[in-house]
Amino acid sequence: MAQYNHLPVFQKTYLLTVEMYGVTSRFPRAYRFTLGEKLKALLSDPSPFYFWMIRLKQYCHALLSLWLWALFRFTSALPLLR
Repeated sequence: MAQYNHLPVFQKTYLLTVEMYGVTSRFPRAYRFTLGEKLKALLSDPSPFYFWMIRLKQYCHALLSLWLWALFRFTSALPLLR
């Protein structure tokens, strides 16, 4: 069976979860069992985080490609402007 405990992403997710449990225990009583439980449930299933990290990576790649394309077009047009 694969070992995942040594992966940095697992360790950081675990530390974030432990920290969030401490933070939510100090919530006012009115929010502890509503907002606090929702935050704990969100952290117990990290797959939405991974989904958004992949989407962010794709977005940044597309943005960088667009920026490089615009830079190339602008620099190739500079001799024409002189």
